Amino acid sequence: MQQKQDPVWVQDNLLKVQLAEYSALRAEISSFHSIEHMSISFAIAAFSAVIALLIKTGVTLDDLLQSPANHKPDIALIASPFLFLGFFFGYSQIRIIQVAAYLNLRLRPQIVQLLGDTAFEWESYRRGPGFLQARLSALLSWCRWLLFVWPLLLLIWCAAWSWGVLPMDRLLYIEIIGFLLLIWFGVYCSWSLPKQVAPVISSFDVGSPLSPASSQIAEKPQAALQIRFARPTDKLSEVVSFYRDGLGMPVIDHFENHAGYSGVMLGLPNEQVHVEFTHAEAGSPCPAPTRDNLLVIYMPDLQMYREALKHMRDQGHVPVAPENPYWKDKSETFEDPDGWRVVLYNEEAFSGRA
Repeated sequence: MQQKQDPVWVQDNLLKVQLAEYSALRAEISSFHSIEHMSISFAIAAFSAVIALLIKTGVTLDDLLQSPANHKPDIALIASPFLFLGFFFGYSQIRIIQVAAYLNLRLRPQIVQLLGDTAFEWESYRRGPGFLQARLSALLSWCRWLLFVWPLLLLIWCAAWSWGVLPMDRLLYIEIIGFLLLIWFGVYCSWSLPKQVAPVISSFDVGSPLSPASSQIAEKPQAALQIRFARPTDKLSEVVSFYRDGLGMPVIDHFENHAGYSGVMLGLPNEQVHVEFTHAEAGSPCPAPTRDNLLVIYMPDLQMYREALKHMRDQGHVPVAPENPYWKDKSETFEDPDGWRVVLYNEEAFSGRA
């Protein structure tokens, strides 16, 4: 019984559980990637079958365009499998992003805190210049969605020539609505959802208390140690949006109307080190006392640093000039709604520089 209370024993077994969970979730991502690939393969096969059918029956593209009303059943039949495959493909993408967000925002930082970043060297290597850049990857993602939504053009063309109330006409209208929903679904999966779960915070170097290079204090078990930076604000929703949606810090807890206070806690990157913003009903203004009150986030990975800056700008946050000229090199400074400043710095915290 005494062994279970040993912090080292607890930390070691916690690490084993976290690694097992990480492996299981990576396997789940791989399985949904397989579903994605199968959906694309079926869509390609269906597209090939459509071409083969047109060749076999002697129906040309001119026939479809000049007399679309005569081919309503054919066009409706052609469109339906692409509609179902598209939604199946989108569901797989959502599941992949959800699991990846949990891995990058919650689980991975906890493992890095125990083992250091060397446990995830592949994650940094695959973001290097030898791999596809973010914009090219996004372009390819949009191209995959085109494979599922192209029948919408045929449906609109056919319906435009013969608006009616017959059952076949209604089926065409339903399919058109379905494809419009599929396009919205694709925009959500490829554009909106990744922004909501952007793993900016996953690149933080949280250090390793088990590393030989750590200080003498860090060599002691720190399983029970948690650090919170608390700050009041009269702009709670705006401040939370800045740190959550802009910087990607995960919300780990919140409370409302507790003795006249409401608050939100966000991870730096998890509950071991986190920040709390509170608001009192009686008022709690907290403008920055100076322009040198900073939260500095070090991002040695250049690609991750660039993605973080782009994400901040996409959220409408414009860099400001730093008060201290030291931060002009390899960094950008942003102000939160209260005027407190955050520096994104493309270098390690302790790299031998003054």
